[in-house]
Parts: sequence; structure tokens; C-alpha cells
Amino acid sequence: MASNKIKSRWFSILLILVIASCVWGDDMNKLDGLWQNILSSTDANAEYTAVEALWKHIANARLQVAINVIEDNGNEIDIMDYTDRSSIKKVAVNLSKGDKENINVWTPIDPENIYILFREK
Repeated sequence: MASNKIKSRWFSILLILVIASCVWGDDMNKLDGLWQNILSSTDANAEYTAVEALWKHIANARLQVAINVIEDNGNEIDIMDYTDRSSIKKVAVNLSKGDKENINVWTPIDPENIYILFREK
């Protein structure tokens, strides 16, 4: 009888862990569609709307954001350390949660749209 209780508890713990990993993974899985909307934007307004949707997902899913400017020579510099912000052409956006990571390279139509990702909720 005690063996069945132990098995039941282990099963419950395992089930909780599986559900939790699915929820966390789902947060990261939604990023591909959101990024596709950004990368396929045809004008600055559409890009703005798509980045806004990504920002809402980042805030709700509590993802960490790191943005690096990619220079013409391929060097990456943290956007906070980049001195000539008016010359930004391409960025690498790293979104992460736990050990899961999503990195996308983006050439924004309007570089000001990058800063939407810095908003606080």
C-alpha cells in the first residue's frame, strides 16, 4: 500500500515537471512566428506593430533580452556600449529563459523600432 502512495507521488511530481516544461517551452516556441512577422515587414509601421507584439510576448513570458549591434566587419557590441546609435544597421537579438535561447539577426527598417524592446512593463 505504501508503495502505491510513493508511486502516485512520483507520478504527480513527474506530471507537474512535464507540464511546467511544456509551458516554458511554449513561451520560446511562439518566438519564431513573432520574428517572422518582424522580418517580413514591408514598412516601418508594420515593423513597429510586429515589434510591439514581440515586446508584449517578452514581457508576459518574462524573457531576458540582450541586443548586440553587428558592425559591418561582423563584430558584435552590446547596444548599451555602442556610441554611434544613428549608424545601427543590423542587430542580434538574444531572447532567453532558463537554458532556452532564441537568437535572431534583424536589419530594422526603422532603427528606432529596436528600442521598443527596452520598454518596461
